[in-house]
Amino acid sequence: MRKELPFVGMALACGLIVSTLAVATRDRVVGNQRAFELRRVLSLTGDGPLAIKYSAIKERPGGYVVVHEGKTIVTISRVSTDAGYNGRIALLVGAAAGVVTGVRVVKHAETPGLGDAIDHGWLDVAIGKNAQSQWRVTRDGGDIDQITGATITSSATLQAIADHLIHQAEAGNP
Repeated sequence: MRKELPFVGMALACGLIVSTLAVATRDRVVGNQRAFELRRVLSLTGDGPLAIKYSAIKERPGGYVVVHEGKTIVTISRVSTDAGYNGRIALLVGAAAGVVTGVRVVKHAETPGLGDAIDHGWLDVAIGKNAQSQWRVTRDGGDIDQITGATITSSATLQAIADHLIHQAEAGNP
C-alpha cells in the first residue's frame, strides 16, 4: 500500500492542475467559440456584389436576425442533428421568406476527407430550397448528389435543414 501512495498523490495533483486550468480558461474558450460562431454568421451575409445590405445583426433565442431599415431580412438559426456518421453536426442556417440563403457548419466530427466535405462548400446545394423542396440524396431516390463515401452525413445534414424549414413554416416563421 505504501508503494502506491506516491502514485495516488501524483494522480491527485495532476487532477487538481487539470481542473484548475479548465476553470481558469472556461471564459476564454466560451469567448472564442462565440467569436467563431459570429464569423460564421457574418459569412452568411455574403460579400462582394451579392452581399446582403444590413444595418444590424441581433442575437435571439436559437440564432440571429439580420435587420435592414427596421425589417428582418434574414433569420439565421442554430440547427443540429445527432444522425451524422460520427455524431452531432451543428449548423447555422440562413433563410429569407422560408428560402435557404446559406448554410455554415459550426461543429462536426465527421471523417476527414469524406464527411468533412460538408464544411467545404457542399452545403451550397441547399441554397434556394424551401420546406416544400425535395431534400433527398440520389442514393435515396432524390436529385441531390451526396458526398461520395459519406451518404449518412449528407442525408443527415440535409434532413436537419429540411426539418428546420418545415418546423419554421408550421410555426408561421418563414
